[in-house]
Amino acid sequence: MIEEDVIQSPQNSKLKSIKALRGGKNRDFTVLEGVHLFEEALAAGAEIQWLLISDQCDSSVGEVPFAVQRCQHKLMTEVSRLDSAPDFMAWVKRPVSDWRDAVGGLQVGQWCMIAAGVQDPGNLGALTRIAAGLGAEFVLATKGSSSPWHPRAVRGAAGTNFRLPVFEGVDADEFFELCSTNNIATWATCAGGENLTFATAQLNSSAVALILGEEGRGLSDELVSKCSAKVGITLTRDVESLNVATAAAIFAHQLNDHV
Repeated sequence: MIEEDVIQSPQNSKLKSIKALRGGKNRDFTVLEGVHLFEEALAAGAEIQWLLISDQCDSSVGEVPFAVQRCQHKLMTEVSRLDSAPDFMAWVKRPVSDWRDAVGGLQVGQWCMIAAGVQDPGNLGALTRIAAGLGAEFVLATKGSSSPWHPRAVRGAAGTNFRLPVFEGVDADEFFELCSTNNIATWATCAGGENLTFATAQLNSSAVALILGEEGRGLSDELVSKCSAKVGITLTRDVESLNVATAAAIFAHQLNDHV
């Protein structure tokens, strides 16, 4: 449904909804800024409630089963999180499922990616994109991590949040208990860990949770002690560590190759 009138007031209900979301008052929806994220959500069958298109944009979307309305570009600029407001803003319902069901449903040979304390939304978004592209069953962020639905995380993920389940605010202790109950190997990524080439043999007998820590400090000693194995990447020239997303891509590529 295409609405003919152009939004010209900052008091419009759709703009007020975006502002409330930015203030952390609504965790059931997210706003996708830009045509690429909108098209990604559309292709993935996401539940899009409505779409705003800048009055300075010549593009249209044709017949779609949700409301489409033009909005003054200056008003979109006021609610945007980007330096330059996009021509498209989509209001989308977050997919809903239980992380416990996802963990309990892992099968032998499958793996998932766990962000434990990853606080930079851009990095978390990159992890989601890597997980989606390289075969993880889902991404889970523990308490203390950024939200995978933060606008920067969604942009970093290039909209792949809608291509695999993503969970946030998960209690680490409960997660490890569930992994133990379901015979899921938990791999801590850290310096001095076993080369993943050898560790992947475990995928023949169990599912695996690949656990990545926060930028700089990595995983805490307490968290590492809860894991069933430690895995690492051999580096040269006295380089101590890699960016968490870079390391995740290397680990994920090896896991995907094994599967």
